[in-house]
Amino acid sequence: MATAAEPTRCLLLYGAHLYPAKLKTVLGDAQPLSSSTAYTPDAFLAFSLPGIPFLEPCYATALYRRWVWERCCPGMEYTGEMPPALEGIIYELRPSDFHAVVARACESIPTLPTDLVTVSCTRYTDGDPAKTTGDVEASMLVVKGQAHEAGLHPSLSYLALIVRGAHLNTLSRTYLAHLTLLRPFDPTPSPKPLLASLIRLLLLPSFLFFHLPARILGLHGWGRVGSWLTGRSVGFLRALEGRVKGWTGSGYANEGRVKGTAGM
Repeated sequence: MATAAEPTRCLLLYGAHLYPAKLKTVLGDAQPLSSSTAYTPDAFLAFSLPGIPFLEPCYATALYRRWVWERCCPGMEYTGEMPPALEGIIYELRPSDFHAVVARACESIPTLPTDLVTVSCTRYTDGDPAKTTGDVEASMLVVKGQAHEAGLHPSLSYLALIVRGAHLNTLSRTYLAHLTLLRPFDPTPSPKPLLASLIRLLLLPSFLFFHLPARILGLHGWGRVGSWLTGRSVGFLRALEGRVKGWTGSGYANEGRVKGTAGM
């Protein structure tokens, strides 16, 4: 710990910043005086912007709770409750290290204007929020002057970074379970329903014109011709499906609502 005469500042890192490779880059050559897992009831992890939380007002109405849920819990049915409080790692840093770490953290989200806010955090140990070790005020990066709109889902790779970072840094099981239930954005929707429909359309005439006459009339050669044509056609359909699957949908589970919001 730092001496009483030495000023220090606490910084809360969270989300994808906790993934080991990113965390190593953000911390750089800084030497934290201490670190601890912590949660803050003042913020939640939202996905309408890249992992940036937003602060809770002084009270939460039913409308606000739903608004928060739709931006923090993609793919999960609304329960009328608030999502779990944001969790992360608090680092106690010297002033010079603090500003350097913040600058590197901002570099990972250069397209978003960010700002530092102070939040109240509760430190805990052993991945158990019940084992608290005291409260502390810490700074954290949030979006500056941005409105949260449709609440699009995070990408699978981005969500994987968040889940991996939470697991490796021993955040609480409750928080980790919440992250694993979130539904990510799928940029390539499964084309299987389309392919299955095309194959059914192919098999019906094949059955009527080749398989059925071959069984009734004993024309086995005719049946083999039908099987060969069917096999070649299925390969063609799969190749065709592979070329068109890029425009079978956006992949967003809430695509219709997003389009409606965009048109407002």
